[in-house]
Amino acid sequence: LIRKMLKAPADVSIIGSGAFVLDILPWIYKDENRITLAARNREAALAVQSKFEKIAVQSLSEAITSAVVIVAAPLAASEI
Repeated sequence: LIRKMLKAPADVSIIGSGAFVLDILPWIYKDENRITLAARNREAALAVQSKFEKIAVQSLSEAITSAVVIVAAPLAASEI
């Protein structure tokens, strides 16, 4: 579904750094998308980045400016 929604290369922010992120990244990583990973746990985000080198990592407290945002973490609406 995510790849169908991303018709052209896009700026994508993914909130999370766990198993779900590792499951979906291969599907969107290869499509020339510019991906930023926003996570509470910087070490976990850097571990993901070591497997997918072209992604950027930022803190969840930083502003997310991407047009496409994928929430891949157990967050309450108030945390987003």
